[in-house]
Amino acid sequence: MIANQSMDTRTLSDSTLATHLLDELADFVRREQAHQCEAFERLWAKPEADRVLEGRCIVGLEVAGPVGDGIWRLRCAENDACFREGDLVRVHQGNPRNPLLDAVIVTAEDTTVDLKPWSKASLKALQPGLRGLVIDPSWLDLTKMYLDALEAVEKSERGRERVLPLLAGTRRPKLDSVEMDAAMAAAREDGFDEAQAEAVASACASDSCWLVHGPPGTGKTRVLARIATRLVAQGERILVTSFTHRAINNLLEAIAAMGVERRLIARIAPAQDPRLGLPQFESFHGCPLDGCDSGYVVGATPFALRTHRLRDVDFDRVIVDEASQVTLPLAAMAMLAADRYIFAGDDKQLPPVSLTLDPQEAVSMSIFGRLTGNGFDTLLPVTRRLNAELCRWPSETFYLSRLKPHPMAAARRFPGTVPGSGFADALGPEPGLVWMAVPHEGARTCAMEEVTLLADMIAELVRGGVPLREIGVVVPFRRQARLLRLNLRGKLGPHEAIGELVADTVERMQGQEREVVFLSFATSAPDFARSIQRFLFQPQRLNVAVTRARTKVVILASPALADYARRESDDPGAATFVSLLERARRIDVDLPGAATPEC
Repeated sequence: MIANQSMDTRTLSDSTLATHLLDELADFVRREQAHQCEAFERLWAKPEADRVLEGRCIVGLEVAGPVGDGIWRLRCAENDACFREGDLVRVHQGNPRNPLLDAVIVTAEDTTVDLKPWSKASLKALQPGLRGLVIDPSWLDLTKMYLDALEAVEKSERGRERVLPLLAGTRRPKLDSVEMDAAMAAAREDGFDEAQAEAVASACASDSCWLVHGPPGTGKTRVLARIATRLVAQGERILVTSFTHRAINNLLEAIAAMGVERRLIARIAPAQDPRLGLPQFESFHGCPLDGCDSGYVVGATPFALRTHRLRDVDFDRVIVDEASQVTLPLAAMAMLAADRYIFAGDDKQLPPVSLTLDPQEAVSMSIFGRLTGNGFDTLLPVTRRLNAELCRWPSETFYLSRLKPHPMAAARRFPGTVPGSGFADALGPEPGLVWMAVPHEGARTCAMEEVTLLADMIAELVRGGVPLREIGVVVPFRRQARLLRLNLRGKLGPHEAIGELVADTVERMQGQEREVVFLSFATSAPDFARSIQRFLFQPQRLNVAVTRARTKVVILASPALADYARRESDDPGAATFVSLLERARRIDVDLPGAATPEC
């Protein structure tokens, strides 16, 4: 009797915990939606010029015409907005509350925007030659989709027995020792190091869940591709999902490169991506894998599971990449599709986007932040990207000094410029981390002082033989990137590889690497810096920015911004920024003429 009473109490406790958790997640969904609605109303109420200056609006657009697969191209004189693929926007003629149509961004370049209208009925609003159009950000009210998924977690057997116990921390995975040994041996034979092989083996052998903690350059994507390859060979149906379309596509391409046949891979999305060389379908139903009795891989966002694209499609395992950006409600939506899960990410890189939580709270609301540290995760501690000098700051700042460079990476040095060039101190083989203290004051979203210097330095590298594809530029604002490209074209002329230079925000650079990375902070106006401090100095963003480089990081920032950050050093983000500058070699830049407050 006592034993039964104890079991009943424990069961009641677990049930109560699960109920509280679901209530917490539902409240989070409702708060986020309410804040999102209010935020967009405030944004749309601002003057058009202010929205453009903030990088939240594109004006002066003209409809060029359709480019295939329901995608339409719009042209503009300049695009300084922060839109990226997958963003939902509304097209209007001056009043964002009265849109011609809502659409999804497919690509957004300096002078063109490709988008796919959200509904076919709105296509009639787009006529080639139509001018004077404006694009503002928009949103979908996904509250019902989220709440329906949470209700399914509560009411379904899979939700009660598989999903909730993991989220509530009352279930721990068990490993199949036979599969563990076999997968470990196979991974070693394939050249994976011990930590990578352990991650592959544990993920394959787990009866419910495993986490792969992959700091920058540690081979997380390759590990996930090896896991998927092994599972497909064993006949498993795998769903690859993430917060972004780019992460899904990158992993699918890695899986194909690892050996899974193209015919066993399907990307499900509303619009085809011409850059993805894999089979793509608007819906799973009717695609070649529908009814397939062998293992396969499907890539889609969790939302596809709640629509006709993947509704009622069951999988054996779900792999969630960039899981540190996936909120618990979104993860629950994906977890309903299978009984076993693999979450890969890094809680020291970008957190989920949240309007109601600060960045650290947002980490705890991510599926990776919730589950990490509970004994069923594997840290990949060896980076094959960062050399010894560049590895030191992120390792000490974010990874308790556990991140180490592989011996082959540790010894690498930047090739440097020709001796005697104007930037030999900054662009020589050493040091690997440099701060160019560029004097300017009053700048907000762009600083021509940094743009001009940056273009000169990049032109010097190109003339010295460094390919543009090995140069990356991380900026907080797209306007700074556009001006850089214009300036660089003037210095290099009709350089055929100019399109290979990636100059964009941290979000665009995540998952990529370059030999040398420039960080241009642009801002020097204290009042503006204060208004965007959580964004500009967010530690996770700084970590991602610095760790894109293999051998050289050059920071361009005004001493005025550094002084502001020192005054705000009680803020963890500002303190992290100051520590980065202090680790770098400072080179004071002597610029002729007075500083310009705005571009």
